[in-house]
Amino acid sequence: FFECRTMRGIPKARNSTANAMGGYSSYSPAGSASPVGSASPLSPGSGGFSSAKSASPQPASPAAPQKSLDEEIEEGLRRQKQLQAGAMKMVMKSKDDDDSFFSGKKGKKGPAGGKPLPAGGKQTFSMNPDAPVFDPVQKPQVVEAPPPAPEKPAPQTKQKKFQGPASGFKPVNTSALKNSRDVVEALKCSLAGLENPKDRSAAMSNIRAVCMARKDEHYVSPYSVHGLATVVNGLGGSKAAMENYLDVAKSIIHQSHPHSMKHILDVLFAGMEDYKWQMKVGCLQLIAVLAAHAPANMGRYCSEVVIKLADLVADTKPEVRAEAKKTFDLVCKQVITNPDIQPIMGVLINAYANPVTDTQIALDKLLETTFVSVVDTPTIGMICPILRRGLLERQTDWKRKAAVIVNNMCKLVVDPRAAAQFYPVLEPVLARGADEVVFEAVQKMCQQALDTLTEVTGYAKTDMSLKVSKSELLTVLLDCLGSQITDDDKDYYVDVFEYIVDLCMELLANGQEELVEWKACVVPYLHACMLRSEASEICLRFKEHCSKWMIKIERQTQGGEDDVCNVDFSLAYGGKILLHNARLWLKRGHKYGLVGQNGVGKTTLMRSIANRQVKEIPANLCTVFVESNLKESDMELTVTQYVQQSEGVADNSVSSVEAMIDAVGFTPEMRGSAVSSLSGGWRMRLALACAMLRNPDLLLMDEPTNHLDEAAVTWLTGYLLNLTNVTCIIVSHSSSFVDDVCTDIIHFEAQQLRRFAGSLTQFVEVHPQCKFHFDLAASGVIYTFPPPGKLEGVKSRSKKVMKLSRSTFTYAGNDKPTLHDVSISLTLGSRVAVVGPNGAGKSTLIKLIVGEEKAQAGDYYKHHNLRVAYVAQHSFHHLEQHLTNSPVAYFQWRFANGQDREIFLRKSMELTEEEKANVGKQIGQVEKILGRRTRHKELEYEVAFVGRPEKDNKYLTRVQLEKLGPHAVKLMNQADEIIAMQAAGSDLRPLTTEEIQAHLNGFGLPQEFGTYGKISGLSGGQKVKLVLAAAVWNCPHLLILDEPTNFLDKESLGAYATALNSFGGGLIMISHDKEFYELVCPEVWLLEAGRLTVQGESGTEDEPVAMLKKKEEVLLDLKEVSGGNVNAGKVNAVATDFWGKPLSKKEMRKRKG
Repeated sequence: FFECRTMRGIPKARNSTANAMGGYSSYSPAGSASPVGSASPLSPGSGGFSSAKSASPQPASPAAPQKSLDEEIEEGLRRQKQLQAGAMKMVMKSKDDDDSFFSGKKGKKGPAGGKPLPAGGKQTFSMNPDAPVFDPVQKPQVVEAPPPAPEKPAPQTKQKKFQGPASGFKPVNTSALKNSRDVVEALKCSLAGLENPKDRSAAMSNIRAVCMARKDEHYVSPYSVHGLATVVNGLGGSKAAMENYLDVAKSIIHQSHPHSMKHILDVLFAGMEDYKWQMKVGCLQLIAVLAAHAPANMGRYCSEVVIKLADLVADTKPEVRAEAKKTFDLVCKQVITNPDIQPIMGVLINAYANPVTDTQIALDKLLETTFVSVVDTPTIGMICPILRRGLLERQTDWKRKAAVIVNNMCKLVVDPRAAAQFYPVLEPVLARGADEVVFEAVQKMCQQALDTLTEVTGYAKTDMSLKVSKSELLTVLLDCLGSQITDDDKDYYVDVFEYIVDLCMELLANGQEELVEWKACVVPYLHACMLRSEASEICLRFKEHCSKWMIKIERQTQGGEDDVCNVDFSLAYGGKILLHNARLWLKRGHKYGLVGQNGVGKTTLMRSIANRQVKEIPANLCTVFVESNLKESDMELTVTQYVQQSEGVADNSVSSVEAMIDAVGFTPEMRGSAVSSLSGGWRMRLALACAMLRNPDLLLMDEPTNHLDEAAVTWLTGYLLNLTNVTCIIVSHSSSFVDDVCTDIIHFEAQQLRRFAGSLTQFVEVHPQCKFHFDLAASGVIYTFPPPGKLEGVKSRSKKVMKLSRSTFTYAGNDKPTLHDVSISLTLGSRVAVVGPNGAGKSTLIKLIVGEEKAQAGDYYKHHNLRVAYVAQHSFHHLEQHLTNSPVAYFQWRFANGQDREIFLRKSMELTEEEKANVGKQIGQVEKILGRRTRHKELEYEVAFVGRPEKDNKYLTRVQLEKLGPHAVKLMNQADEIIAMQAAGSDLRPLTTEEIQAHLNGFGLPQEFGTYGKISGLSGGQKVKLVLAAAVWNCPHLLILDEPTNFLDKESLGAYATALNSFGGGLIMISHDKEFYELVCPEVWLLEAGRLTVQGESGTEDEPVAMLKKKEEVLLDLKEVSGGNVNAGKVNAVATDFWGKPLSKKEMRKRKG
């Protein structure tokens, strides 16, 4: 048995089975003396396996009576069987003990009170110490145990920091602990007692009792924290034992100082890597306790915590996964205080739990997030692993998104050391992307992010690194102690002094100069060996010596008494830094005009202020953001009901609500009208009434003059000037309105807010480079509209292509006509501006021209192949369903199969639910329209009927189809639209990213926004550009624009006007911006009280129609790219046959099909 265990490599000192049964003792044959040091595995004498308490030799047994030889043989055989049975039991038990030892279970290294095997001594081995062993063949012989080789000494167990008695453990009477040494000794003994299975229960009770009784005496923390590893090792046992160990560990954590976070986390991280799931669950619970105990300190190690939690969120054990998800959520709530990232915390956690499916979602959410608050270490730690995974993915769009976020986050970091912590994690993957990625745009973005990260972290490494070591600081502390404590105390409490140094290193690294913080890290621990007053003096001297190593961190200050706010902050939205450490300084009662180009962040800034994301603004300041966007559920409310149900208005009386409604210009009759019937101008007044009922201190107005006629703008100007105690921030591209209202100008420039005291005119005089805010012609931006192409039968720009004759229209439920006896005509040379007061019927006239509405009286004509681009007043509603897509992806969805899906959603083409339900139900009903032809100068449509064979198809004229009902008319309109788009070659134009982005470049949407951005991240002006670019994709002959200047800055309007003047087709627009439409439209239609007056003329010149050449018209710069692969470099200017002759559209469609 001994040789078996020796061959298995188990040290003799760890022979737990033998020791548990009494250990090896001396052996001598019966009736003979035993020399000291002799040993034998079979012991008939007084040794054998004795109890743990029998340390002395047993007395000799009395002489046995004389037996016969047969009796002695029989008894010897019986003893031999007993020995064999006992040996088998010991082998089985030793196997269990060995399994426990190799599995890493604590407390199995040896029995309580057992003695190790002496090196090379003679021992006896017997099942019964009183019974001799008789061998009938041979006399008992002394068997020498093979001595261990001298070159392989017995391995020693790992030396613990604290040692104490391993047996005879007694509960501690905390009231009997008279001084600090008694407390420390009791804690040391209790921690050492955890090594002994018999003493663990009492030891845990003692530790808990000491920590609770001496919770105000922090000098016990250095010992309890260092003993936490022993406590955590017990979490892998039974449920009851685990709960006891958890209680002790929680007591130690609550007793610890927050700056001891690093040591505690290392212990818990080691436990989380254990193979026992109970150990993992226990450590997860302690992580949550630690986060609640010291959230700020855990924030410095947030990245490490997140990585560990991310591993366990995907653990195979359900209990571990559930506890990890719960801990993850608790840690994030406690540690991450950045309000910008808190709303998407669940998305980020899901990305760690499901990295394959949810990482891209998390990257998109980060790109859509507006960052106003300081990006600190916990925030970066939370998102850093996600960014690294994004940079490691093969998809280039993932790489670019992650690189953009890295670049922007580094710019928003105030303390460069926060970024420096993650440099080793992000630098290799960014460098790899900059070197290996094929796409130049992604490669440049990775290199840019790497340069920014290197620049920021380089500053931290050179200027903000700690210049003192732990040993130097310990020497300074001991010098400060001097002779106030004895040398014996210095040696005894060295663990306390090292603990103090660890805490003070954290203070120096974080620039914490407050004396209160230093006293908290020094005085309670020095109290172990001196009075608190003496410890305070030591603390002052120690702090003075350490001040030369303190890291200096700037602190911000607040403004004066009359300031609404005076704060420095940064602002980032999506993939772009908008403001970087910019100062916003507002005075009470001032009116600030916020000016800047589209996309710089004007609206984002105001929304951030309104949503309380700029934390420095006083919480008691009432801030209201005025906007006229109405919800679908509010459309059926009356004006009064809408105001009463608005946010923050409920406390106002009915009389005050009605008085405010009257104050903004509503008549008593209009109070009861539905909100849906209001024009854009009246909706803006309604929003202003709701805002003023909240008694705001700060009024934020985004494009308040949108949809307002001249009279309404005059009223609004006077109203705002009378608000003497309300501060206003106004974004408006009406330069005259800003000049009349605003007392100050805030200009977005180089990611800063430049404040100028004076009007917009005075601002431009001082800054002539900003002249484009006034002069449309000063813009250097260029937009390009595609040529419209030929129109069948139209050779001159003066030929009429659309006409209304003596048309009258009345909305359902109204007695008075909205339009009365209106006659108009349009040509390819028309340039018309429709003007008039709000509610005069301008938008209704446009709907009649487009075909959205049908007049009850009068005639309507439209050329059958006329392509019309219509941008409605509230055109953004089309984009609301695609906010998570990029503009390029929106194009690819909208124009799939060469058709404009949104055109088929118009009222004149989309089938109602009732019509869809009846389609195909009746034999002989119109099923579809297959084609169109011209016969005798009249259009005829090939019609297929339900339930009829193809031979029964018929050609019917427009008049005949109109008699078959609205269903047939809509199918006819759809056929006309499809044929018109095919005439432009829309079905042949490739929808590749390269082709679409080239089109978007012509409207001021670069690749950053067009290909890589999301529609939700676009500003109002950029959305207008996107809608306009989509409207002209099919090369329209006629542009119809309802309020096209809304949200566009002066620079964009100047480029817009230039592009419209060079456009080869017709134009009709609704606009209140006289400066804009006078540059473009010589003809004006004035609508007043439902009647139309034409002023000026356009489109009368007999000029030829501007159209593309034959080859260009066929392909529109088509690129022959196989399978939509934008990497293919082969580009054909013209598609030709074998002989080099250009193909017609018909021939190309045959090849494509």
